[in-house]
Amino acid sequence: MNFLFGAVLSLYKKAGRQERKVIRPLLELVRRLLIRLGDPPYMAEIRGKRLILPVSHKLPIYVVDYPLYDTLPTRIADYLRDRDRKVTMVDVGANIGDTILACSRGSSEDRFLGVEANPEFVPYLKKNTSGIEGFFLVEAFCHSGDEEQVHVRIESVGGTARILEDKNGLPITKKTLDEILAEREEFRNFNFLKLDTDGSDFDILKGGQKSINASLPIILVECDVFGNVNYVDDVLNTIDILAKSGYSTVMAYDNFGNYFCTFSAHEPSSFLDAIAYQVISEFGYFDLLFLCEKDEGFIQYEKEFFSHYVEQKGLSTVLRKALSM
Repeated sequence: MNFLFGAVLSLYKKAGRQERKVIRPLLELVRRLLIRLGDPPYMAEIRGKRLILPVSHKLPIYVVDYPLYDTLPTRIADYLRDRDRKVTMVDVGANIGDTILACSRGSSEDRFLGVEANPEFVPYLKKNTSGIEGFFLVEAFCHSGDEEQVHVRIESVGGTARILEDKNGLPITKKTLDEILAEREEFRNFNFLKLDTDGSDFDILKGGQKSINASLPIILVECDVFGNVNYVDDVLNTIDILAKSGYSTVMAYDNFGNYFCTFSAHEPSSFLDAIAYQVISEFGYFDLLFLCEKDEGFIQYEKEFFSHYVEQKGLSTVLRKALSM
């Protein structure tokens, strides 16, 4: 059955957009049958990297449907190698290790710290990063430090997972980002922080303020509502706190990896219309990229990337004017 799934997935990857609409129902049927049979692991090649993942994980489908999906971290990593000659990355919510693997280039200077609490993902994370010399794993629930509860409930869907505090849940190790980094000397001057925890990102930032203030890394944060009635306040407060720490600019991307807008960290209210659109349309989530003045060169780096990306459509001139290049 795994072979059949792999064959249909391979056919799906090679098909055009219209053909994929025909193949997708068969792909989903086989995938659901395999999930019922125990959700077995299989190997897939994604953007030139081989990954082991469970059939339930939708990453191989996402990267076919949305070419820019989760490509931003690799560009950040390449930019940092150009600037600092190395990447020192902390990935909170490392999942199965796909982002870390994508960012790795085989350099002995690079360091990657994966923080993951979901026991379903950890075995895959270990396997997928086994060939990375500078990888370190912390199995813990990352939080702000405000709560004493040490039990959690895990909600997994299609390769993502929310970990929520629940007194009736599983016991788990809890640490703040500051506590984790205090135990890892090699990440004292980390230059890239990625948070993707399906709802806990803003809370985690509170527990990492000391480390963030000391290193001022580029920060990539998932920005999603998840039914949070305090969402607007959480977003604005987070931007304000990081602005006071020294961050000057925020770049926003949609959940498919498309560039959305750039705004000043000192004027977070300019992002409110985007939040209104997000809530009304329910399109998904934003990824917010926080940059200090020293990293503002990445803005031009991104403008050039997207200009080349739309060049095949004959629209690079339009985009260059829109981005004032």
